[in-house]
Amino acid sequence: MATPPLSVRALNKMREGLLYVLVGWLLLGLSLMIMFISVFIAFGMWFDMQVEPHHIDRHFTWLPTLLWVFIPALACAVAGGTLTLVGLYKNFIPGTAELAVNNPNFSTPSTLIKLGYLWGIILILAGSALIPTTYGVSLTISALGIILLILGHIGMTALCLKLNDIEKNTLYLISGILFIVSILAPIIAVISLILLYIALGDSVRKYSEQKALTT
Repeated sequence: MATPPLSVRALNKMREGLLYVLVGWLLLGLSLMIMFISVFIAFGMWFDMQVEPHHIDRHFTWLPTLLWVFIPALACAVAGGTLTLVGLYKNFIPGTAELAVNNPNFSTPSTLIKLGYLWGIILILAGSALIPTTYGVSLTISALGIILLILGHIGMTALCLKLNDIEKNTLYLISGILFIVSILAPIIAVISLILLYIALGDSVRKYSEQKALTT
Protein backbone atom coordinates (compact mmCIF):
# COMPACT_ATOMS: atom_id res chain seq x y z
CA MET A 1 0.00 0.00 0.00
CA ALA A 2 1.35 3.44 -0.93
CA THR A 3 2.21 5.80 1.90
CA PRO A 4 -0.32 8.64 2.16
CA PRO A 5 1.22 12.03 1.29
CA LEU A 6 2.12 14.33 4.14
CA SER A 7 0.01 17.41 4.75
CA VAL A 8 2.00 20.53 3.84
CA ARG A 9 -0.34 22.57 6.03
CA ALA A 10 0.41 20.32 9.00
CA LEU A 11 4.16 20.48 8.36
CA ASN A 12 4.02 24.27 8.11
CA LYS A 13 2.04 24.49 11.35
CA MET A 14 4.58 22.28 13.15
CA ARG A 15 7.49 24.31 11.76
CA GLU A 16 5.92 27.60 12.80
CA GLY A 17 5.31 26.21 16.28
CA LEU A 18 8.95 25.14 16.58
CA LEU A 19 10.08 28.65 15.62
CA TYR A 20 7.98 30.12 18.43
CA VAL A 21 9.37 27.57 20.87
CA LEU A 22 12.98 28.24 19.87
CA VAL A 23 12.58 32.02 20.17
CA GLY A 24 10.80 31.49 23.49
CA TRP A 25 13.63 29.33 24.80
CA LEU A 26 16.14 31.96 23.65
CA LEU A 27 14.31 34.62 25.68
CA LEU A 28 14.08 32.31 28.69
CA GLY A 29 17.82 31.66 28.45
CA LEU A 30 18.45 35.40 28.27
CA SER A 31 16.27 35.88 31.35
CA LEU A 32 18.29 33.29 33.27
CA MET A 33 21.53 34.96 32.22
CA ILE A 34 20.29 38.37 33.42
CA MET A 35 19.14 36.85 36.72
CA PHE A 36 22.55 35.22 37.10
CA ILE A 37 24.17 38.65 36.71
CA SER A 38 21.79 40.09 39.31
CA VAL A 39 22.90 37.43 41.78
CA PHE A 40 26.49 38.67 41.39
CA ILE A 41 25.32 42.24 41.95
CA ALA A 42 23.42 41.22 45.08
CA PHE A 43 26.43 39.28 46.35
CA GLY A 44 28.60 42.33 45.77
CA MET A 45 26.17 44.43 47.80
CA TRP A 46 26.18 41.91 50.63
CA PHE A 47 29.99 41.66 50.65
CA ASP A 48 30.34 45.45 50.64
CA MET A 49 27.98 45.69 53.61
CA GLN A 50 30.08 43.16 55.52
CA VAL A 51 33.25 45.13 54.87
CA GLU A 52 31.78 48.57 55.57
CA PRO A 53 28.56 48.05 57.58
CA HIS A 54 28.41 51.72 58.68
CA HIS A 55 27.80 53.02 55.15
CA ILE A 56 24.23 51.69 54.80
CA ASP A 57 23.10 54.70 52.77
CA ARG A 58 25.70 53.97 50.10
CA HIS A 59 24.56 50.35 49.78
CA PHE A 60 21.00 51.37 48.98
CA THR A 61 22.21 53.14 45.84
CA TRP A 62 22.49 49.62 44.35
CA LEU A 63 18.75 49.02 44.62
CA PRO A 64 17.81 50.90 41.40
CA THR A 65 20.47 48.87 39.58
CA LEU A 66 18.97 45.62 40.82
CA LEU A 67 15.51 46.83 39.83
CA TRP A 68 16.67 47.67 36.31
CA VAL A 69 18.20 44.21 36.06
CA PHE A 70 15.13 42.41 37.41
CA ILE A 71 12.55 44.15 35.17
CA PRO A 72 14.06 43.06 31.80
CA ALA A 73 14.69 39.58 33.19
CA LEU A 74 11.03 39.28 34.18
CA ALA A 75 9.91 40.66 30.80
CA CYS A 76 12.09 38.15 28.94
CA ALA A 77 10.78 35.30 31.11
CA VAL A 78 7.13 36.23 30.50
CA ALA A 79 7.63 36.75 26.76
CA GLY A 80 9.66 33.55 26.43
CA GLY A 81 7.17 31.46 28.37
CA THR A 82 4.25 32.87 26.36
CA LEU A 83 5.92 32.21 23.01
CA THR A 84 6.83 28.67 24.05
CA LEU A 85 3.27 27.85 25.14
CA VAL A 86 1.72 29.42 22.03
CA GLY A 87 4.13 27.61 19.73
CA LEU A 88 3.56 24.29 21.44
CA TYR A 89 -0.20 24.31 22.02
CA LYS A 90 -1.47 26.53 19.21
CA ASN A 91 0.79 25.30 16.41
CA PHE A 92 2.99 22.27 16.97
CA ILE A 93 0.62 19.88 18.79
CA PRO A 94 -2.35 20.71 16.48
CA GLY A 95 0.05 20.24 13.56
CA THR A 96 0.96 16.73 14.66
CA ALA A 97 -2.74 15.94 15.15
CA GLU A 98 -3.50 17.12 11.61
CA LEU A 99 -0.59 15.04 10.33
CA ALA A 100 -2.11 11.98 12.03
CA VAL A 101 -5.49 12.64 10.38
CA ASN A 102 -3.87 12.56 6.93
CA ASN A 103 -1.57 9.65 7.78
CA PRO A 104 -2.61 7.20 10.56
CA ASN A 105 1.03 6.14 10.99
CA PHE A 106 1.51 9.33 13.01
CA SER A 107 -1.39 8.65 15.41
CA THR A 108 0.74 7.15 18.20
CA PRO A 109 3.45 9.85 18.15
CA SER A 110 0.78 12.55 18.05
CA THR A 111 -1.02 11.03 21.05
CA LEU A 112 2.20 10.67 23.07
CA ILE A 113 3.24 14.25 22.31
CA LYS A 114 -0.14 15.66 23.31
CA LEU A 115 -0.36 13.49 26.45
CA GLY A 116 3.22 14.20 27.49
CA TYR A 117 3.60 17.90 26.78
CA LEU A 118 0.06 18.95 27.69
CA TRP A 119 -0.73 16.97 30.83
CA GLY A 120 2.91 16.68 31.86
CA ILE A 121 3.30 20.44 32.14
CA ILE A 122 -0.12 20.81 33.80
CA LEU A 123 0.81 18.26 36.48
CA ILE A 124 4.22 19.85 37.10
CA LEU A 125 2.62 23.28 37.52
CA ALA A 126 -0.05 21.82 39.81
CA GLY A 127 2.59 20.02 41.85
CA SER A 128 4.65 23.20 42.19
CA ALA A 129 1.59 25.13 43.36
CA LEU A 130 0.96 22.56 46.12
CA ILE A 131 4.49 22.73 47.59
CA PRO A 132 3.57 25.20 50.38
CA THR A 133 0.70 23.01 51.60
CA THR A 134 1.27 19.31 50.97
CA TYR A 135 4.85 18.49 50.06
CA GLY A 136 4.30 14.73 49.64
CA VAL A 137 1.34 15.13 47.29
CA SER A 138 3.20 17.89 45.42
CA LEU A 139 6.20 15.63 44.90
CA THR A 140 4.02 12.76 43.64
CA ILE A 141 2.12 14.95 41.17
CA SER A 142 5.33 16.55 39.91
CA ALA A 143 6.93 13.11 39.45
CA LEU A 144 3.93 11.98 37.36
CA GLY A 145 4.29 15.15 35.30
CA ILE A 146 7.98 14.41 34.66
CA ILE A 147 7.10 10.85 33.57
CA LEU A 148 4.56 12.26 31.13
CA LEU A 149 7.15 14.73 29.79
CA ILE A 150 9.44 11.77 29.11
CA LEU A 151 6.57 10.14 27.20
CA GLY A 152 6.32 13.37 25.20
CA HIS A 153 10.02 13.09 24.35
CA ILE A 154 9.47 9.48 23.27
CA GLY A 155 6.59 10.69 21.09
CA MET A 156 8.90 13.27 19.49
CA THR A 157 11.45 10.54 18.80
CA ALA A 158 8.79 8.34 17.20
CA LEU A 159 7.56 11.31 15.14
CA CYS A 160 11.06 12.04 13.84
CA LEU A 161 11.77 8.40 12.99
CA LYS A 162 8.50 8.04 11.08
CA LEU A 163 9.18 11.27 9.20
CA ASN A 164 12.62 9.90 8.34
CA ASP A 165 11.05 6.68 7.03
CA ILE A 166 8.92 8.69 4.62
CA GLU A 167 11.18 11.63 3.78
CA LYS A 168 14.56 9.83 3.88
CA ASN A 169 16.08 12.93 5.48
CA THR A 170 18.92 12.18 7.90
CA LEU A 171 18.13 15.32 9.89
CA TYR A 172 14.91 13.67 11.10
CA LEU A 173 16.86 10.62 12.24
CA ILE A 174 19.49 12.67 14.11
CA SER A 175 16.79 14.82 15.70
CA GLY A 176 14.95 11.73 16.93
CA ILE A 177 18.08 10.26 18.47
CA LEU A 178 18.91 13.55 20.18
CA PHE A 179 15.43 13.71 21.70
CA ILE A 180 16.17 10.45 23.52
CA VAL A 181 19.55 11.79 24.67
CA SER A 182 17.87 15.00 25.88
CA ILE A 183 15.98 13.02 28.52
CA LEU A 184 19.29 12.84 30.39
CA ALA A 185 20.78 16.09 29.03
CA PRO A 186 17.88 18.55 28.45
CA ILE A 187 20.07 21.17 26.73
CA ILE A 188 20.42 18.73 23.78
CA ALA A 189 16.70 19.28 23.06
CA VAL A 190 17.56 22.71 21.63
CA ILE A 191 19.79 21.14 18.96
CA SER A 192 17.13 18.53 18.24
CA LEU A 193 14.43 21.17 17.74
CA ILE A 194 16.70 23.19 15.41
CA LEU A 195 17.40 20.11 13.27
CA LEU A 196 13.70 19.23 13.20
CA TYR A 197 12.86 22.79 12.15
CA ILE A 198 15.36 22.61 9.26
CA ALA A 199 14.12 19.16 8.19
CA LEU A 200 10.48 20.29 8.18
CA GLY A 201 11.51 23.20 5.98
CA ASP A 202 13.09 20.76 3.53
CA SER A 203 9.88 18.70 3.42
CA VAL A 204 7.68 21.76 2.92
CA ARG A 205 9.84 22.96 0.02
CA LYS A 206 9.84 19.50 -1.58
CA TYR A 207 6.05 19.13 -1.50
CA SER A 208 5.52 22.74 -2.58
CA GLU A 209 7.76 22.20 -5.61
CA GLN A 210 5.94 18.97 -6.46
CA LYS A 211 2.60 20.76 -6.27
CA ALA A 212 3.90 23.56 -8.48
CA LEU A 213 5.02 21.05 -11.14
CA THR A 214 1.59 19.38 -11.24
CA THR A 215 -0.34 22.62 -11.64
